[in-house]
Amino acid sequence: MGSTLKELGINLGYKCNFRCAHCSVVEDPRTKLSQKEVDLLVRIQKLYKFKSLLFVGGEPTLYIDIANSLLRKAGNLSETSVRITTNGHFADSRDNAVKTLSEFVKLDKVQLSYDKFHAKFLPFGNIKNLYEACKALGKKFSVAMAIETPMDILLVEKIKEAGRFNIAIQKVLPSGRAKTNHIQHPFPSLDKKVLSKGCPNRGKIMYFCGRGFSACCSSLVFNSREKSMVHPSIKEHLASGFYKTAVLSTFGRFARELGVGAGDLKPEHSAPCNLCEYLFGLAGKKAKLEFTSGGRNVRRT
Repeated sequence: MGSTLKELGINLGYKCNFRCAHCSVVEDPRTKLSQKEVDLLVRIQKLYKFKSLLFVGGEPTLYIDIANSLLRKAGNLSETSVRITTNGHFADSRDNAVKTLSEFVKLDKVQLSYDKFHAKFLPFGNIKNLYEACKALGKKFSVAMAIETPMDILLVEKIKEAGRFNIAIQKVLPSGRAKTNHIQHPFPSLDKKVLSKGCPNRGKIMYFCGRGFSACCSSLVFNSREKSMVHPSIKEHLASGFYKTAVLSTFGRFARELGVGAGDLKPEHSAPCNLCEYLFGLAGKKAKLEFTSGGRNVRRT
């Protein structure tokens, strides 16, 4: 069962020292991993032997003690890559960046979130400082940039001034604070190819502190409090109707089951996460679908 899962993402806690307008995370900032949850995740890592561990938040460097507690207890991690997604607030100098990154028991990759939204809080010089610190420590460095409009891509040229590293472009989705602030990437027309796709998180699973495990990493989890999308154990989640429909199936198949065709979809449904959220919302409204660990049960009213 675990062989199909390659990465475990862990929300260490929801506290963040930035307040970006497009952030998908709007959970209670006082929530963080409990010792009971740390012990659970240690057992999970030993059982599934994930090839990759990802620490996110909030801001993960605010929870280095919790991350280290997990890493120290997880056993042999020589075959496991550990990375963080950070806002880079600590990299006001190269030395400070080196100091903070060195505090992790194990850390192989650093991904910086930087775009026009983060730029309101993060000085540009922090990018170069963080890049240079990663080079000095032998850690891989990359940048994830969210765009609201195609014009935002122009920021890539500015980011490249900080060094040579990969820059991943992500479209802003209407989740969390982005949804509240009506921020999302526009799509001129529906890309029908999305119907042949499945969840982009196949092979990955997230643990949300205070809640549980889910293959979904944003829209469905943060925009909905449906218990059917988050489970207390990986085993239960993988056996759920939600997982079988959202991850193992294609959106086209799910849409056909609901009687939805391409003509019923809007341009924004070109994004897999947007389409997934729409279909599950429609399923709930039309048929009172319940997704349980035993499969999908239908109750019609």
